[in-house]
Amino acid sequence: MTMRSSHTITCRACGRQQEFVVWETLNATLNPELKQRLLAGDLNTFVCDGCGDEAEVVYSMLYHDMTQHFMVWLLAEGGELPDLSTIGQLGGVIGESMRSYRLRTVGSRNELVEKVLLFDSDFDDREMELFKLALVETMRRSGKAVEGTLLFAGTSDPPEGRLIRFVLLHGTKRKALTVPWTEWNRVAPALTMLLPAPEKEAGKWLRVDEAYARGLM
Repeated sequence: MTMRSSHTITCRACGRQQEFVVWETLNATLNPELKQRLLAGDLNTFVCDGCGDEAEVVYSMLYHDMTQHFMVWLLAEGGELPDLSTIGQLGGVIGESMRSYRLRTVGSRNELVEKVLLFDSDFDDREMELFKLALVETMRRSGKAVEGTLLFAGTSDPPEGRLIRFVLLHGTKRKALTVPWTEWNRVAPALTMLLPAPEKEAGKWLRVDEAYARGLM
């Protein structure tokens, strides 16, 4: 199910107070329009009706895709993962069926969006984190400066061949990067061999990020 509540936000620019909708749970299968608003940033953007100032609002949210069988819990700073039985009830998934789900936690909207894009593109996010580590190391060895967070941003199919797209975030700066699909095909088999056995992670909420990938190396 999708659940929301209303909170009073004070504009940082003019001090005006107004109501802001917080989406506590978002079911992307039942409410695909909300998924698109999340990807666009609308659900986390406060726009003051008085002065027009915009600000990002980070809050905890449970994202649930019933078709792709995954849940991602966005935990705002200082937030803790609620009781697992409560999560199952909120998501409408109970018992052993949770073990068939990919369960993830993230700390920002950008990370949540990355998970959604990865799973929609049929990638294993664990393999992609390993791939990103290798990509950053290759760039550094070639003398390129790599500062910030590298995030998967989708794929494209130009005439010259399929590409994997990334974005490098550093503060307010965004830099687009692309990698040939052939490079992914070349290294993916070796990455798969580094992954834990499925039964070791089934039913567990994982923070699959750079630290997770380094732990597999």
